[in-house]
Amino acid sequence: MSAIAELEQDRIVEGVYAVAKKERLRTKAGAPYLAVELVDPSGRIEARIWSDVDLLESRFAEGDAVRVLGRVDRFRDKLQLEIRSLEPAEGLDPAELVPALRRDADELEGFLEFLAGEISHPGLKAAVGRFVGDDDLRARLRSLPATIEGHHSYAGGLLEHTVGVATICREVAQLHPRLRADLLLTAALLHDVGRTVELTRGPAFRQTDEGRLLGHVHLGLRLIEERAPALEAEVRAEGTPDAVVPHRVFEGNRPTNVILAEKLTPHTLGALVALYEHSVFTQGTVWGINSFDQWGVELGKVLAKRIIPELESETEPELAHDSSTNALIRRYRAMR
Repeated sequence: MSAIAELEQDRIVEGVYAVAKKERLRTKAGAPYLAVELVDPSGRIEARIWSDVDLLESRFAEGDAVRVLGRVDRFRDKLQLEIRSLEPAEGLDPAELVPALRRDADELEGFLEFLAGEISHPGLKAAVGRFVGDDDLRARLRSLPATIEGHHSYAGGLLEHTVGVATICREVAQLHPRLRADLLLTAALLHDVGRTVELTRGPAFRQTDEGRLLGHVHLGLRLIEERAPALEAEVRAEGTPDAVVPHRVFEGNRPTNVILAEKLTPHTLGALVALYEHSVFTQGTVWGINSFDQWGVELGKVLAKRIIPELESETEPELAHDSSTNALIRRYRAMR
């Protein structure tokens, strides 16, 4: 059996992998083919099925474990597997075939408990404790990625990322005593907790219906709201003035505007811009302000006339703006 990390060009391979992605596409000539991403604990590789597409497509689904025979090619400087034969791998859990942590998960959980124990504020300590003491949530931390295709995109990546961010925040708080260390550490430990509700198990790590609709940030806020109802009392106990308490406590169930679009198109983007322009105009009319002719707007126009030629210049311009503007111009030119 061939591990993905050991595959080489022009090699015939046989192995058992999990299907992370599966998509039916067409060539420029109109012939159907399957674009597949295969994973195992050592890595991932793009794969293609060019022949017997209808037959092989019926044998597996995204998320399955499969036994594959194929040949390794190279396409655009990346290895790609041409699948010639494929059968379901019966009796195997596909989630066990996904790329996983290279660090010891038990050790990371120990760090998680240590970091949670560093919080001294009673309310924050209790709130974090409700998460750290949840066995189901900890199992999800060990089995889910921090992102689907970005950093820490492997099983257990969510645990490793959470511990890493919290460790950095703890060190920063020690270097800067004026920071509220307990609040910073709590935020670090819980900042991605919504991922445990947003994502499903591997190998695909797809978003749940809730995840697609709300996203991990909102889901995380909801989890914190459900598990930390006593935080408002703790905030008051700190001596926070009553007028400020509402700004430091998230109660939930408040009116809010949410704009959802199934797909970002020129039409939906234009409609969104028009909506906000209308909103700004209406507010300006109510308040007696000319929203589209303020001094800042006019100054922006003047600056734009100077900056646009510098953005479009074929030669490196001599920049004389503030350091932030100069850096943005250089960054834009480097990305053109």
